[in-house]
Amino acid sequence: MQSSIDYFRDLRKKIDTTYRQMIDSGAHNILIWGDGEVAELSYISLRGLPLNLVGVIDGKARQHGFFGHHIYSFKDIDNLNYDAILLTSFNQKEIERIREMGIDESKVYSL
Repeated sequence: MQSSIDYFRDLRKKIDTTYRQMIDSGAHNILIWGDGEVAELSYISLRGLPLNLVGVIDGKARQHGFFGHHIYSFKDIDNLNYDAILLTSFNQKEIERIREMGIDESKVYSL
């Protein structure tokens, strides 16, 4: 049990640090890449910060599938106005997908 608490405490610190880096770089409109538990904690951590969640990127688009926010598919990303992407997946495949899509890596923040 303690290891789970420590894991989430450490993860929350990483999320907070990453959001601070986004803010310091001038980001305002952000996307969360992924819709799992880490994405949920990232969403909750957004409260009170000067960051606007544009939406969530996942394999399949859904109208209101993430705390009332739209979930966009990978192909939708070119049509979205965002300053930064928070990568909440630790899967190497997702990092490769971002590179293959030609997304500006300076806009991608991973935990």
